[in-house]
Amino acid sequence: MALTIDKSLLDQTKEKAQGAVPVVESALDTLIDAAKEGIEAAKGAAKDVAAASQAKVSEVAEASPSELYGGHDDAEGSGGGRWFKRLLVLGLLAAIGGIIFKRMRDSQQAADNWQSAYVPPPPPVADGEVGAAPDDAAAEPHEPTTPDAPVEVVEVADEETAKES
Repeated sequence: MALTIDKSLLDQTKEKAQGAVPVVESALDTLIDAAKEGIEAAKGAAKDVAAASQAKVSEVAEASPSELYGGHDDAEGSGGGRWFKRLLVLGLLAAIGGIIFKRMRDSQQAADNWQSAYVPPPPPVADGEVGAAPDDAAAEPHEPTTPDAPVEVVEVADEETAKES
């Protein structure tokens, strides 16, 4: 489908959209019909489940306590002691776990304490020598050196020549 020169792009887009409207309406109707059928099926299933659960509730209501609890017809309720014992064991396990955690954390902190508090003393500083403060060096003015005005060369005698003289 080639674009024609006579129609603008907007007009062509409108025509395409109007051609797609019946297809979209048909798909929407099909979707609505399927949803209605699914809702009706879910209602039927819910009614069946409700009827089955109501029958189970009526059976339980008519049953004696001995049938429900597997033959134990105790008036004081034998389950109370079990809950206390389970709670006690759970508390004991939590306390043991807490003790183990604390000891492992303390031993890890002791192992991390390898750094010492020793601070080395600063190097000795002599006046006018290497290591003096930068302010001292800036206080002594000197002429800048250039290729035309080089620094004076000072001859230093070797140790061997100094020993001979």
